[in-house]
Formats: sequence, C-alpha cells, structure tokens
Amino acid sequence: MQSYDFFIGFELTRHCNLRCAHCMRDDLDLTANLPIEFIQSILEQATAYNKPHIAMTGGEVTLHPQFGEIIDLLVEMGYGFHFVTNGTTFPKVMQRIGPYAGGGYWKGVSISLDGATEETHDAVRGAGVFKKALNAIALCRAKGVPVTIQMVVNRLNRHEMRQMAELCTRMRVNQLFIAHMQPTPHGLRDDIVLPPEDWLKVDEEVLQLGQTFRLPIYQSAGHYDMIPLSHCKFLRNGALNIDYVGRLTVCCQLSNTGGMGDEARDVVADLNKVTLAEGHARLLDVYNDVHKARLHKMHAGGLQGMDNYHCWFCMKHFKKLNYMKNFPNHPWVKGDSEVNREVADHVKRMRAYQ
Repeated sequence: MQSYDFFIGFELTRHCNLRCAHCMRDDLDLTANLPIEFIQSILEQATAYNKPHIAMTGGEVTLHPQFGEIIDLLVEMGYGFHFVTNGTTFPKVMQRIGPYAGGGYWKGVSISLDGATEETHDAVRGAGVFKKALNAIALCRAKGVPVTIQMVVNRLNRHEMRQMAELCTRMRVNQLFIAHMQPTPHGLRDDIVLPPEDWLKVDEEVLQLGQTFRLPIYQSAGHYDMIPLSHCKFLRNGALNIDYVGRLTVCCQLSNTGGMGDEARDVVADLNKVTLAEGHARLLDVYNDVHKARLHKMHAGGLQGMDNYHCWFCMKHFKKLNYMKNFPNHPWVKGDSEVNREVADHVKRMRAYQ
C-alpha cells in the first residue's frame, strides 16, 4: 500500500466487536455511526483538495450498517480508499465489496495483527481472532488487494516482533508497521504498557528488522523522531481526521481516547455546522499553537528527550493525561527525566541506521 501525500480519515463508527487490551478508544457505542449523507457532503467539499485518498477507521469500520454503500459512494465519486479492520468480518466484507478489487479505487486493507502466534494475538484481542485475521489476509491476497499489517507493541507481544516479520513474509503481505502502545488508564492498571526506556529498544529493533528482511517494515505513528518541531502526517498538514459524530479533530491518535482528560481540547470544529474549509482553517491555528509550544520549549532548553515521541508530547499538550495522578509510581508518571540520559546514546545508535 503506497504512502499518500494527503488523505482524509473518517472514523466511520464507534462500534467494535472486540475489546482489545491496548485500545485507546473511549466506551464503544453501537449507535454511533457517521451518516452516509454526511460523508457524501464532505466528499463533495473535498473535491477542492483534488479528491484526496480516503482512509476509514473506527471502531471496526466494517460494522457500519452502510459500509457497503459507503464503498459504492467512494467509487462512484472517484475516490481511492483503504480501511483498517480487525479481520473478523472479512468473509462477508469480501462478498460485498470484492468486485472492487483490482479496479483502481480500492488501494488496500490495513489488518490489525498483534501477535505472531494464536496464543499471543488472542490474549490481546480475544479468543478465535487470530485465525480470522489470517483468513482475512489470505482472502486479500487471493483477490490481489494490498495488505498492510499493523502491530501495536506492549508487554504481551514484545517478544514476537521478529516472529511477526517472519509471519508477514510467509503470508506475502505488502508491508508491516510496528507501533507503540500509548499509555492508557487500563494499560497502566493492567501493567501492559512498556516503560519509556523500552520504547527506545523497540524503535531500534524495528530499524534492525527493516534492514534484515526484504519485507518493508516501518515505525508507525508515535515513534521517536529527532526532528525537533513536527514529523507526523497531521502536523505537516498531510491529513485530516473526522470522528464518528462529524467533528474535525487534531488527529486520529488523540481522537476519542478513553478516560484521558478533556476531549474538547483536540476537537476543532463540528462539520455538521461549519464547512470543511472553515474547520480546516481553525485546525491550522491549532497546529500552529503546537508548533509554537514545541519551539518555545526547545529554545528554553526544556524540550526533553521523550518529547521527541511526538504523540506523547501532544498527549501532554492537549491535557489527555489527567488520569496519571492515579498511578504515582508508574515509570510514565515519574517523569521524562529518568530516561532522558538514555536518549543521547539512543540517538547516536539511531543515526547509524539513517
């Protein structure tokens, strides 16, 4: 699946059939689905952006009651698309939208796979899910639909990163992205979030795997980056995110994060009430505030090593971490300073891969 210079992401639904151990989303809701009429309105406005790529996530996108009709709409309007899925509903999905495979508009599927073995994956996502995910990969390969695998690393699957690369190679997927599990209230409670210093080691292993395997292997959103101001797709004005009720938000990582503080801070505009152009203009002001905050902290000497995990910085900037007062002894709560001394050596090693 190729990289897109600019895309618009829709959180089609808040509903999901799984309750994954690492999930950042707030309480799930069967009735919270984006109306197809709203989606069509945004797509009509998005022609001004030269019909950008459309990314769909959730929840579990395929549970949207009009998922097939939404795909029909995208194709009819000439938009390329991909979607993120846990793979559990894929036989039914492929029956409905399979005819679009190879037609030029369906660019690929991103399948969540959080273990290279059934035991590990199902410990994260639920019994029986591993086999369904592998079946989804096989169905995509049979239809010629490009497959991206997304792995979110935590204590439950940290030991299987290399095995994941081997599995993806055997199944002939197109690319593998490896992401960090961001700190969440339930993640800290259940002690499955890796401590900050282990994130550095995970990043290095991803780079090593990328040099070892022919399979394209990448660090996903939230990894360490030496660029001081911004490196993510959203802060570089390369993407827009619209949540399940039609609000333009700062990014998909912060959107509707469960139990993590003041949601209003990352909600920019209600696109049911204002145009996409007006909402986007407001978003640029918010992004500028983030750039200024990093710039000020950098020149004041206060930009810490862990702040170069840019998602972590934005979690703090948008006040998503109020819950941490309930975990005073956790490594993520004690402060960034305890791992900053390791960051300098980490940066030297990272440069060796560039």
